[in-house]
Amino acid sequence: MKTFLKTTALLFLLFLLPLNCKTQEDPGLLWLLNLGNDEITLSNTATGETDSNSTGTEEVSGSDGTGNSTYITDTAASTSENDSFIRDVYSIEINDVVGTTDFIFDTTKTIELSVTVLDTVATLEGTAVRIIEKTDPYNNRVIFQAVTNENGSVKGNFTINTTTDVVYLEVHVNGQVIVSEIKVSEVNSVDRKVLVLVQSTSKEIVDRDGDGIEDSKDDFPDDPTRATLIKYPSDGTYYTVAFEDLFPKQGDADFNDYVVRVRYEEELNASGKLVNLKGFYQHVAKGAGYNHTFNFRIPLEAGDASFTLNRLNSQSELLESIGGDLSQKRDIEILGNSKNTISQSNTSKGQVFKPGNKAELSIHFTNPVDKTIFKSIPFDIFLYVINTKYEIHFAGRYLDENNKDKYLDPVGFPWAAIIPGDFAWPYECQNIHNAYEKFYNWYSSSGANDTDWYKFPDEKYVFPVQ
Repeated sequence: MKTFLKTTALLFLLFLLPLNCKTQEDPGLLWLLNLGNDEITLSNTATGETDSNSTGTEEVSGSDGTGNSTYITDTAASTSENDSFIRDVYSIEINDVVGTTDFIFDTTKTIELSVTVLDTVATLEGTAVRIIEKTDPYNNRVIFQAVTNENGSVKGNFTINTTTDVVYLEVHVNGQVIVSEIKVSEVNSVDRKVLVLVQSTSKEIVDRDGDGIEDSKDDFPDDPTRATLIKYPSDGTYYTVAFEDLFPKQGDADFNDYVVRVRYEEELNASGKLVNLKGFYQHVAKGAGYNHTFNFRIPLEAGDASFTLNRLNSQSELLESIGGDLSQKRDIEILGNSKNTISQSNTSKGQVFKPGNKAELSIHFTNPVDKTIFKSIPFDIFLYVINTKYEIHFAGRYLDENNKDKYLDPVGFPWAAIIPGDFAWPYECQNIHNAYEKFYNWYSSSGANDTDWYKFPDEKYVFPVQ
């Protein structure tokens, strides 16, 4: 491997020198002359040029050491007939954690991310790092974005549906984009180091607010405190959250006792930290005799914050607006007593769907916070059952006195579930196993099979939602 790297680097050096005499003094190139004594794991090496007539995007295929594809795309072309655009030589070191985690009936997956970018003499501060989810062959969505700190590092997380197999890591260096594939179906966390062996001439970016994110990729180009808007779900629709309310007793598994539609927006600064969090909610079913309130809990690690909450009726007419300081208070009641927030159960045959009240929550953090402290979507929302005085949270967040998950019943079943999009909950007294034929195969395989089970309801057993 050393011999291959040295030969490749020297060939690149010989190719490069006639084009630009200034590169002879580049410390990165001098370093390449001594490769025989250095230990480098080379995952991909790509070199080339585009002349002054070059347009569009050129891709160079390679490997990141795991069999996944990597390539460089050119986002800048030479500016005159005498200039040539030289790609970076780069290496990607991959330390992703692969395997499976405990199955807790998740239909979404939140993955922690750590990326470091450096060259042969220093870390690369201010390098843009993005995670991209492709929605179809021609479109994609940004699901995380940040610029590297003084250590050349970015840390954060991103959330995808468990039906997603692949996302892409983009590292924007000198007007180019180094792209690496991430098989999210196989990893629990992403840890990658990008080593730029030879740098091309830097491309000046247009950045009006000076936050390090170029205007074309900045969702708030005139606000230095915000840079990226992340939506959950990424398509801008919503999740359906369904509760069973008999905790700590086992429920009847119809998952219609309290059903609410949920979506979120995160506003991140250029470092990828959370500045503002917005939640949008609507009560859509209540197939229970008990009454409830629907709540949001903020982690203590988030520090001081303030909030505004607007409660609306089903026609989006404002009912009340409240707000205040969250330095001490950590729980926010999003929707009040469920006997008042929806006009009918929406769980009986013959009913025409009539959704209930809505709420819009906005939280501003006094100091931007590490978004990883909020854990996974849908964050720590919970049902408070007025009749029993019990809280019902999602699994994976709280342990009991025996160090077992407090919100999984004795057979490992949860009291809360999140499903992407238009989940059709079962009619009252209809079990979810009957309503969704593929559900059993999904959970009996610990989520390995039929990850899209919720897309195939048996219409005889589910309420027709709109």
